[in-house]
Amino acid sequence: MKKTIKNIPDVETMLLDDVCGFVKVPSAAFYCKILSGQGMERGLIYLLGYYEEAMNNYLDTYDTSDKSAAVLMDIQRHIYNDVPALFVLMVNGALTLSDMIDNELGKQLKANQEGKVDFMVACSVVSVLMGILMWMFILRKLRDGTGQFKNVLKVLPADVILSSFILKTFLNKTSQGGFNSTSKSINS
Repeated sequence: MKKTIKNIPDVETMLLDDVCGFVKVPSAAFYCKILSGQGMERGLIYLLGYYEEAMNNYLDTYDTSDKSAAVLMDIQRHIYNDVPALFVLMVNGALTLSDMIDNELGKQLKANQEGKVDFMVACSVVSVLMGILMWMFILRKLRDGTGQFKNVLKVLPADVILSSFILKTFLNKTSQGGFNSTSKSINS
C-alpha cells in the first residue's frame, strides 16, 4: 500500500483533530485551554484558518477605522490577546509535523534501500548462474569441436600430420604429452 500523509495516523490527527497532544512547549497546554474555552477546533488546518480570519478581521477593522491612536491600541490589544495562542501552536505544530513526516520519509527511504540491495543480490545471482551455464555450453561446444577435429585427423596420413607444426602442437596438447612418444615411434 502506498503511504500518503493521511495514512500516518499522528499526522492526520495533528492536521484535522488536535495539535495540542503533539506540541511539547510549556505554554502549549495553557494556549490549548484557551482555545478549548472558546470552543475552537484545535487541528493545525483549523488554527491556520483562525489565524488568517483574525488577521483579516484586524485589517478590516483598521481599514474601516478613523486610524486614531485609540483604535490602533485596541487592535493591538486584541492581537496580543488572540494571536499568541494561535501562533505558538501553529509554529510548534508545524515543526512537530515536519519532524513526523521527516521520520516517516526516513523509514521509507530505508525500506527502499533494503529493497534495492535485495534486487541487486538477486540480479547478481542470476548473472552468475547465466555465466556458468554459458561457459558450460561453450566448453561443451569446444569439446565437441575438438572431438570432430580428432576424427578428421584419423583420416589424414601420419606423414601429413607430422609435417605440420600446428597439428603436432594440437595433438600434443590434447593427448597431454602422449603424442610425443607416438610421433617418435612413427618417425623411426
